Amino acid sequence: MFDNTITRFDSMAISNMATKSSNSDFDLGSYLIDLRANIGNVGHLLRLDRQEQSRIRDELIKENFTYHYLNNAFYQDFCREQRVSPDTILNEGIEHIPLIPVRMFKDRKNADLLLTTPEDEMELEIFSTGTSGIPSIAKRDKESCDNLALILSGLYREFFEIITGAGLFLCPSPAETPEMGMVRAFNFLSGLLEDRTYLVERYHFVAEQALNILKGWEDLFTRHIVGPPFMINRLLKYLEENNMRLELDEESKIIMLGGWNRFTGEQIPREAFDESCTEYLGIGTHQIRDMYGLVERNFLAIECEKNMKHLPPWVEIVIRNLDNQQQVIRETGKAGLITLLDPTNLSYPCFIETEDIGHIPLDGLCSCRRLSQTIHFEARVAGVELGCCAINLDRYMEEREITRTCDTL
Repeated sequence: MFDNTITRFDSMAISNMATKSSNSDFDLGSYLIDLRANIGNVGHLLRLDRQEQSRIRDELIKENFTYHYLNNAFYQDFCREQRVSPDTILNEGIEHIPLIPVRMFKDRKNADLLLTTPEDEMELEIFSTGTSGIPSIAKRDKESCDNLALILSGLYREFFEIITGAGLFLCPSPAETPEMGMVRAFNFLSGLLEDRTYLVERYHFVAEQALNILKGWEDLFTRHIVGPPFMINRLLKYLEENNMRLELDEESKIIMLGGWNRFTGEQIPREAFDESCTEYLGIGTHQIRDMYGLVERNFLAIECEKNMKHLPPWVEIVIRNLDNQQQVIRETGKAGLITLLDPTNLSYPCFIETEDIGHIPLDGLCSCRRLSQTIHFEARVAGVELGCCAINLDRYMEEREITRTCDTL
């Protein structure tokens, strides 16, 4: 599916990378002021009527596309191959924006061709894997990092309403895995808490330690548990096997990112997972929140209290026919290829053709009263290798545990 596009990227002249065009008619300062006025008011935007919300989203995406088209000769050539220009998008709509296959971010030889901002101005590199496999690398300049910080803190406040409490993070610390995108995303959340503990040290997890920490915080803090589903499932299995139960707090949250597949291919069933959380942690399903994200984009789709994953209102996800990606699927609930348009990244064009299959489950207002697109992830495209931070962390931890067991025999 992606090979023809990759080949076209690879065949473009490498010299294009250094050629940055400019246009004095595009006012970057005004664009950033407008962008940040909107992404800094996510709660307000989520409650605007659909027409006004769509107008704001379309304008931001068109402006961002124009910026990359004018300042990234490589992407401009790619657009011209498809006979698309800012005038095309203005007249025909944002669905015609040329998409970059997410696989391009794994191409070490050509990935830097995607950059609109010069390499020496990058402040941050985030990887989709921290342990093995071919990582997807997403680089961000200062403006994109500023946007990322504003977006994540705002989304966490809006959907989790957290500003106090203590977090048990069932993942490595940022100091141990500074390049891992999942850990970076969790670390933004930790700044909203009064206390936090990262409990996967040197890729080793001890369930008893987790329970002691949670018990020690009882009556002192609202206790939250944060991590990929497979790690929280480990804690639940330990409680089940030892017939132990906890009662977390009324405002406690179970917050997850990283997908529901293990490296073995086994899938963790969400319904059974929620039932275990209710039985062994004493919480309701409205307190269990999953997130969907990619390191290449500047946002997360976060579950509300009704367990619907909401997109930020400035982002557009377009579901496309797997066999004909020019065809947009508009029917609610019908699955296809997830493609996304994110106007908050200046480092590279964040108009991405993912390798994920999903559908938009709601055509209208969620019962939580937030108005935005919702998304339900279903699977990876057939033939695409499973790989993300959580899957590789899972694999690496199991390998380490097998090694430690063998060493003690």
